[in-house]
Amino acid sequence: MAIGLVCLVLAVAAARPSRYMVRGRVPGYHAYLRSRGLTQTPIQFAVWSFVRPLASSSFREFWRAWNPAVGYFLLYFVYHPLRRWLPQPAAILGTFLISGLLVQDLFGGAAFRSPYVPTGPILLGAFAVVLSINEFFRWRWGDAPTSLRVSANLACLAAGFAVYAAILLVIHTH
Repeated sequence: MAIGLVCLVLAVAAARPSRYMVRGRVPGYHAYLRSRGLTQTPIQFAVWSFVRPLASSSFREFWRAWNPAVGYFLLYFVYHPLRRWLPQPAAILGTFLISGLLVQDLFGGAAFRSPYVPTGPILLGAFAVVLSINEFFRWRWGDAPTSLRVSANLACLAAGFAVYAAILLVIHTH
């Protein structure tokens, strides 16, 4: 319940237009996709959006490349407005929490189940923590072979899922 309220407050705070929107710097959705090289067939789009990011040079780059359809909205309409008032790690966490609430729980239907457990915000909050740790230590694997980059990004995802599982275990035992 508390996580849902935090997400709601962050969503309201992010709803104010950012300087990027006021100055007309937000590219149109299709221009954004073209700038990322994502104008191929649906199968190529899926590969570029969900498979190719695994070979990214860092966990941060993985999240930048992952699912550009949702990433466009989150970058320009959530992260940038939050970043005006919050330090970068807090803005990242807020963006991930809002993404978890909106994409995972509301659109996925989990918010309408009883009893409601905010699994989306918890999962994406765990990924934000792993991302913040990566950023703090500046872990990068850009020069590594593709197989090692994929393994490193999968290990970061596994760490996020482990944090998520631990939090759910604590919630369900109380």
